[in-house]
Amino acid sequence: MIPVRKKALVKKIITLIENLSLHVVAGSICSALFAAKVLEAELPLWWITSLGLAVWSVYTLDHLFDAGFNRKIIHNQRHRFHAKHFQRLMLLLILTGIAVILLFYHFATVTMWKTGGLLAILTLMHIVLVSSKRFSNRKWLQKEVQIALIYSVGIWFGPVVFSHKGVDLHTFVIFISFALLAWWETSFIALEERESDLMQHNSSIATRLGAQKTKSLLKITLFLQLGLSVILYLTSDGITAQFSLLLLLMGIAFLLLFLYQKKFSTEGVLHLAGELVFCIPVLIFLF
Repeated sequence: MIPVRKKALVKKIITLIENLSLHVVAGSICSALFAAKVLEAELPLWWITSLGLAVWSVYTLDHLFDAGFNRKIIHNQRHRFHAKHFQRLMLLLILTGIAVILLFYHFATVTMWKTGGLLAILTLMHIVLVSSKRFSNRKWLQKEVQIALIYSVGIWFGPVVFSHKGVDLHTFVIFISFALLAWWETSFIALEERESDLMQHNSSIATRLGAQKTKSLLKITLFLQLGLSVILYLTSDGITAQFSLLLLLMGIAFLLLFLYQKKFSTEGVLHLAGELVFCIPVLIFLF
């Protein structure tokens, strides 16, 4: 009986982590530390804190929008959670937003304000557009591509600002490989949530292309990312080769997630496992 209770408790904790997007925050911070290592930058504590709060704010705002627009036909677990705790989460969202603004006010340069502000505006536009029934089905609105770009640029923005090293070809390839992984994970989750999106009339790459075409595209993208990682490893040495090995490890982890999708989904850890793959790059500090 005890193991059953423990399993139920673990499942509740995992569900809470997923509903609050804490696994996304963890993955973004780990990935930012990796990007800082690539660019030989030292990220101050205030920036890491701002990044974690900003990522949580963006994902929470997105889920609150979805919960608000789909209040009558919610089939998604996260959206039900955000609909149930809408007011509390909105208050917490306002407080985290104020905290980020105060941190920027005390520490950020004018360049950081301009770039961060632009990214925030684009993010807000993205959330409004993909949540709107009027625009979400437009072909020019590619939800997964936009999420991957906002996520990747947001993570690498700080390391670029605090770096004294220029962006060479190897660094650019590392970023592209990382962005491909971000797009892959977002599209993979869209495939997993295809049925609930169809019931809620939400648009995604999986609802537009169908399950089989989405799977084929995921295979091609993953093959491309793994190929880039191998090429990077063969054309570099030293720590850059270690960067490529970590990217290769992330690609392999996603490959296993793809191959054993049903098992991960049945166990209720698919979302958690997918986002925690972005914690793998922090292993660079063990080398």
